[in-house]
Amino acid sequence: INPGGADILEESYTDVNTEERLAYVTPLWQHYALAKNTIELFKLAGHSDTLQDMLKRKSIAKTNLYYLLTNNLDSLNSFRSTYDPEFTAKHVEWTNTIIELCEPKIIIYEGFALQEHCPPSHRDTLKTEHLGSSIRYEFKNGTIGLMYARRYAGMRDKVGFAELLKVALDSLRERNDL
Repeated sequence: INPGGADILEESYTDVNTEERLAYVTPLWQHYALAKNTIELFKLAGHSDTLQDMLKRKSIAKTNLYYLLTNNLDSLNSFRSTYDPEFTAKHVEWTNTIIELCEPKIIIYEGFALQEHCPPSHRDTLKTEHLGSSIRYEFKNGTIGLMYARRYAGMRDKVGFAELLKVALDSLRERNDL
């Protein structure tokens, strides 16, 4: 939902090369639970090198819903309670603009809480499947959306979600869309 990491010294973050700032594939961020989960998901899906390959080709993006560093969710919620609804509305608008500009083939939503903030063009679905602790969307624009249930930074049914990710990535690879 937000970048977290307010406890990281600013100079640590600014030392990272711009080309390598994608969270989850750089040493600075790999110790975070969600980063570890995402790396493991791609490994379980048989696509362990996909993150690095897409980064090299600049064909991957990672964003958060909120562009505010906080140490924890309570800090974010405290800030939101002071400035909402305008605060959330602006961040949703910015995130949706990024998604629209990127024209993604696949979107991985890190938690069901993000469901209500899908960009408008992605709300038109051809198909929605609820699969245990995961949801798979096929949007009319061709994008595949995969959403998993989480508790804090932990994932529920990582193996099941990895299988969904594998099917989606294999399909994209077969169509030369990856």
